[in-house]
Amino acid sequence: MSTLAVDKDFDLPYIGAFNVENTLAAIECVRGLVELKSDAFLDYAGIRRRQECLLRAGDLTVYQDYAHHPREIQAFLSYAADRSNARKIIIFQPHRYSRTRQFTKEFADVLKGADQLILLPVYAASESRDLGVDTDAIYDQLKGSMDVTYTTLESFSLQYSFDTPTDVLFVGAGDIEVIARDYAKNAIDFLKRQLSVNIGQTRLTCHEPLGPKTSLKIGGNALFFAEPDSESSLIQLLQNACKLPVFTLGRGSNLLVPDEGFAGLVISMNVPWLQTASVENDVIVVGAGLRLKELCGFATKNGIGGYTFMDGIPGSVGGALRMNAGAMGAAIGEKVLSVEALDRQDNKHVLDARQLHFEYRACRTLDDKIVLRARMAVLRESRETLEAQRAQFLEKRKQSQPVGASAGSTFKNPPGDYAGRLIEQAGLKGTCVGGAEVSQKHANFILNQNRASSRDVVSLVKHIKKTIVSTSNIALEPEILFLGHSWKDVL
Repeated sequence: MSTLAVDKDFDLPYIGAFNVENTLAAIECVRGLVELKSDAFLDYAGIRRRQECLLRAGDLTVYQDYAHHPREIQAFLSYAADRSNARKIIIFQPHRYSRTRQFTKEFADVLKGADQLILLPVYAASESRDLGVDTDAIYDQLKGSMDVTYTTLESFSLQYSFDTPTDVLFVGAGDIEVIARDYAKNAIDFLKRQLSVNIGQTRLTCHEPLGPKTSLKIGGNALFFAEPDSESSLIQLLQNACKLPVFTLGRGSNLLVPDEGFAGLVISMNVPWLQTASVENDVIVVGAGLRLKELCGFATKNGIGGYTFMDGIPGSVGGALRMNAGAMGAAIGEKVLSVEALDRQDNKHVLDARQLHFEYRACRTLDDKIVLRARMAVLRESRETLEAQRAQFLEKRKQSQPVGASAGSTFKNPPGDYAGRLIEQAGLKGTCVGGAEVSQKHANFILNQNRASSRDVVSLVKHIKKTIVSTSNIALEPEILFLGHSWKDVL
């Protein structure tokens, strides 16, 4: 298999040497028959009970695999090692007495690399016991040399580990699938009970689809999704979340959700108590969940200038502050007097403009904070003037920006230039990967034209970045946030 080679790059939605070898074999089978595109394998969703991920919850990941031969087990364990260096707990159920007798030593050799090993009795698969040996033969070879236990299916028990990166691997071709799925389900139930403590009427769900909550309409589910009913419930959620990753979601307008979703708690800021605006002592006080369009409308109605550029930006105040959103030569950071925010330890901070360090499309100070509300400057102008500005800006957007599902500008503008101009100059308008397409109207927009996946978008971002480096010697930096990932690692 190692002699197989390809003459082009392919984007693969999986890792692991065994998967790569299978891909090379598939390419070889159709060589000379069809011309495979670089994204030919992106839609491959995998096979049930083969490297199947049952749960991602923070640092805990649960897999199951049908492997029941030593070489298959080795391939699966190599795949798991390639994915992460987390602690490995293996639960193994041998398949057939005769196979266990034939490969006792080989099973012991391949399993001894586990940090913890739990052995279950052989799954007979219609064989009688006198045709071979049971799992105790494997156990006898390993006891004393590693953390290994031998238990029954009915007595199986394993505590959940959320404090240390841990992969729990259920391996075998028998009814081990039952306890694997129960283990994953019970872990979710345990976490939900923990999250639900003292959160009042907060709506808390499991496996909530995130794609429909974003402007790009792409992505998988949140493990947990909450709509807090008050500030105290929000603080309690942060306390209850413990080791789970937490993400606060506004309008989802500058966000790419991965196909596998988010293995933690997503907290919605689109709740009534955060969608407020008022003028107090000649200062606008605005909640983090208020849409920018509504803030613009509020300011215009009250004769307050400097906010008309926000009309048409499909985001909310909290997200806009974190990325210093802007348009028409202006940015939200220019209007901020102070911001009230929480950290993950539920400490409240009031940060004035000097402490916030706004920069182009970023506010690093707020990267690890949850914005609650902001105090913003008031500059009086006539309502008629402001209405005219809004109409002018909206018409400009209409003329220059595409209609459709997108996350807005894909890349930040490099110093002294425009990302859209560079992408258009490189001839990339209309370029597609799967269902993702570079807009024909504005080259810095990627559109979800045909049920695109996040893999499609990531592949297109990579292609654009690589092309612009080649044509202009400029490394474009993505502006959109890739939930749970760092673009530096992806690109």
